[in-house]
Amino acid sequence: MLAFRDGVQVFSAEGIRRELSDRVRSASSSAAARLGLLLRAGELESALEDLEHPAAARARQLTDLAAEACRADSAAVLAGWSGGLTFEPELPPQLRLRRPEGYAYYALHPGAYASLLPPQPDAGGVAVVGARSIGTSMSAAVLAELRARQVPAERITVRPSGHPWDRVLAPTTAFSAFVRRWPAARFYVVDEGPGLSGSTFLAIAEALERCGVSCERIELLSSHRPEPARLLARAAAARWSRYRNRALEGPTLPPGARDLSAGAWRSELYASEAEWPASHVMLERHKYRQGPGALIKFVGMPPYGEAPIARGQLLSRAGFSPGVRAHGTGYVAQSWIEGSPLRAPVTGRARLQRLLDYLVFRSRECPAESAPVGALQEMMRVNLAEAIGWELPPGLELRVEHLVYADARLDPHEWIETPRGELYKVDAIDHGDDHSFPGPCDSAWDVAGAIVEWRLTPALANELCEQYRLRTRDDVGARLPPYLLAYTSLRLARGRLAALSASSAEQARVARELEFYTDTLRRLAAASGQREASCDCSKSC
Repeated sequence: MLAFRDGVQVFSAEGIRRELSDRVRSASSSAAARLGLLLRAGELESALEDLEHPAAARARQLTDLAAEACRADSAAVLAGWSGGLTFEPELPPQLRLRRPEGYAYYALHPGAYASLLPPQPDAGGVAVVGARSIGTSMSAAVLAELRARQVPAERITVRPSGHPWDRVLAPTTAFSAFVRRWPAARFYVVDEGPGLSGSTFLAIAEALERCGVSCERIELLSSHRPEPARLLARAAAARWSRYRNRALEGPTLPPGARDLSAGAWRSELYASEAEWPASHVMLERHKYRQGPGALIKFVGMPPYGEAPIARGQLLSRAGFSPGVRAHGTGYVAQSWIEGSPLRAPVTGRARLQRLLDYLVFRSRECPAESAPVGALQEMMRVNLAEAIGWELPPGLELRVEHLVYADARLDPHEWIETPRGELYKVDAIDHGDDHSFPGPCDSAWDVAGAIVEWRLTPALANELCEQYRLRTRDDVGARLPPYLLAYTSLRLARGRLAALSASSAEQARVARELEFYTDTLRRLAAASGQREASCDCSKSC
C-alpha cells in the first residue's frame, strides 16, 4: 500500500540560482543560514548528478565549501562566491530537487555524521560514498571533518535503484575509477536510516566489494543501529553482519527534559496505557517537554522548517493553536496546553463549531499553489485494491477546486480541551506538507478527515458540509465521496506500515486502528457503488 509521496519540488534554473546566491550572501549571519545553504546545495548537486549534468562539478564545489563553513562556524571560505553564482555549462531550465527526509522530518543534522569518525586517521586515506539524495550533504560534512584533520580523502555520491526492499547499484565508469584511486583506503558509506529494508546501504557496500574493496575496509555510517534480523531485504541479517556499522545515538536532550518521542507523549495526557491511542512510532517527530510550560518539537532543518514555523505562528495568532516560536536549529517551542484530549465519537455543539471555525480558517489562510492530484488518485486506487480488493468505478475521481495546505491530523486526540472548555488544535503545522500523502491538496481532504476521525453521525456530517459551504462558498460536499475513500485508505496504509515495526504492546492498539479503518473503508466503498458523485452523508458516513 502507498503511504508516502514523492518529495520532489520543481525549481527554475534562475530560481534556484537566485536562492543559492541569497543564501551565500546571508551565510555570515548565522549557523542556521550556513546550514540552509549546505542542504539546498546538496539538493542541487544530487539533482545534477542524477542527470549526469556537467554542472554537477560546480555544485559539488559549493556543497563542499558550505560544509566547511558549517564545520568552521564561519562563512570565510564562501567569500569568493558572494558576488553571485555562475554555472558552466548552464543549468537545465527546470530542476527537480528532492527534499531530504531526515533533515526535514527526523531531526538529522549532517554535522553529526562527522562525530562517527574514529579519532585516528587511516593511513591509506578515506573514500566517502554518499547515497543520494540526503547522503550528498552528509558525505560533504564527513569530508570537511576529514580535511580539517588533514586526512587524505575524497567523496562521491551514488543512487541505487530498484525495489525499495531490493536496491542494487551497478558500478559506473566514474564509480570504478573512484575506487581504483583509493586502493588502500577505508570506505565510509553514508546515508540516513537504514529504513525497513537496509537495501540501500547493502547495495552500495556490495558494489564496492564487486570493485575489489574488501568488506573489512567498508563501514556503514547510519542514523541508527538496526536489528539486522528485522530488516526486510533479502538475507538482510547475514549481509548486514559483513560490515562494521557506526550509528548516531539520536538527539541529545537538555538537562531535565523529558523525551516525548515515539508515542511517549501519551503518558503526559492519559491516566493509564489502556486509554492510549495507537502511535506510528517510526514516523513521529522528535519532541520533548522542557519545564511545565513548553513542548519542544522538531519541524525541519532550514530551509525545510521555515514554512511550518510561519504556519504555526499564523494559527497561534488566530487562537486555534498554542503559541509557537523558533527554538534552536530545526525546532519550535510550543506552549503546553493543560487539558484532556478529545475522544471519538466527538459530540457537543461547541466542539463542532470550533472544528468548523478551524476548517474555515485554514481554507482561507493556508492556500497552496499546486497539488499532486494524480499521485493522490493513484494512492487511492492502489490502496483500495490492496486493502479490500475494490476497483475504483469510472468517474470516481478526486476533483481539485480549492487548494490548501491541509492539517492532515484531525484525530480527536490532537485536540486538547482545557478545564474551562477551550479547545486547541495541537500538532497542526507540518503534516499537511510532509513526506506522507496528501501534501498540498483540495480542502475536501480535511473535511473528510474530520468526518471519519470524529465519527460524525450522518446528520452532523451533512450539517458540517452545509455550514462550511455557507461560510466559504466552497461546495465541498459535491466532491467529498472520493476524498472519504482516499483519506481512509491512506490511514489504513499508514497503520499497516506502523504494524511492521510496532512493539508487542503497540501491536494491539495498531490492530484496533486497522480494524476501524478497514470497516469504514468497506462501508464507504459499498456506498460509493450505490450513489452519484455528490455527498449524501446519510448514505456514506
